[in-house]
Formats: sequence, C-alpha cells, structure tokens
Amino acid sequence: NIQDGTIVHAASAELNGTPRGTIIGEDVTVGHGAVLHACTLQDRCFVGMRAVVMDRAVVETGAMVAAGALVGTDKVVKSGELWAGVPAKKLRNLTEAEAAFIEKSAAQYVDFGIWHKCQGKTLSRFPP
Repeated sequence: NIQDGTIVHAASAELNGTPRGTIIGEDVTVGHGAVLHACTLQDRCFVGMRAVVMDRAVVETGAMVAAGALVGTDKVVKSGELWAGVPAKKLRNLTEAEAAFIEKSAAQYVDFGIWHKCQGKTLSRFPP
C-alpha cells in the first residue's frame, strides 16, 4: 500500500559508485507524500505521511516510522519500535494496538481499492 504522492527513488552509481534500489516488502503501508530513497522496508512495516527514509536505512518487520520523521542514512528501525522526529530516533516501543494496526493496515487498503474499483457497490465483505 503505497499512497499517493510518495516518491520511491534509487541511489545512482554516479554519486557513490554503487547503485542501490529501494526494496519494499509485503503488506507494507507507506503514507501520503513519503520519500523512500535507496532504503529497505521489510514486510509488514509502516511509514507515516511525509516521512523520509534515507539511503541504506532499514525499517524492520513490525516497525513504525511516524509522520514527518526523517530516518537517516544507515539507521535501523527495529521491529516493535516507533521512531519519530527530525532526525528520527526511537521514541518508544509500539503499543499492542499499534502493532495490530500495522498487521491489518495494508489489507484494509487492498479491500478499499477493490471497493473503489467496484464503484462503491455493496459487496458481501463491504456492508453498506
């Protein structure tokens, strides 16, 4: 679930000698207007709106980056952690509710996309 306005970018070999792409795992949610630059988002993680994740940074499975955060080069957001700020740093461990939200977020957006594709018609899995 990569929301609108997000920029997914790679690092050019001309800048540092080694080209590097951005890797995005399964069931990831990336909020509106985020920038992902030559980083890795593991499965089932969450990056908030307008957050920036820089070169070689890793957001691990089950981790959350807050809206507006700047995760710097080579940083690792560990599973179960919430990072926030500019520059981003660990704010705290995720609550159970936040961890559960990450697990269901991407699936809910897939469902919303199906609903939208059907032009809002009531489907058995989408009650009115």
